[in-house]
Amino acid sequence: MANLWATSADGNTLTFNDSSSASKTSNITVPAFNVSAANGFSFEFKATLPSTTNDWGAKILSYGGCYVTIPNLDPWNNTISGSTLTGKNAYPTIEGASLSSGLAYNSAFDGQEHTIKISFASNSIVFYLDGATWVTYSSSLWNGGISEFIGYYETAIKAGALTFNESGLTITSLKVTK
Repeated sequence: MANLWATSADGNTLTFNDSSSASKTSNITVPAFNVSAANGFSFEFKATLPSTTNDWGAKILSYGGCYVTIPNLDPWNNTISGSTLTGKNAYPTIEGASLSSGLAYNSAFDGQEHTIKISFASNSIVFYLDGATWVTYSSSLWNGGISEFIGYYETAIKAGALTFNESGLTITSLKVTK
């Protein structure tokens, strides 16, 4: 699988070779990459989103039973509690959004291809849709637990243990940047 990844000359970007006949678009293992939450890191890819908003959320990043999903309608499981992140899905909601106001950002579920970027920093995860801010998680939304969550993913990427696109959503042009 390592031969399906190319590293940029400056060592700051990994690109998945989705044109390879051996490539696949689901359950992609990201090779070990020395990222830092303090400096930030991101995943960028193209995906055709479904044309329904019925509580849909593709598991895009997965590690140890902890997921980051494409923004959906479920605002309930966005709080980290206890000593483990296992089984915690990062269902993003707009800061302070209720279910009804959360509907506004799901207009992207139109059956069309979009460029999606998920950017991690020390205290926030920001989703971008076609270059514009789509959804933001921050410490205030997760009562400070966001840093723990991001650190969990930082560890996974450094260990080469992160799975991208567990959902089987068709993706292209995957890049990981630090």
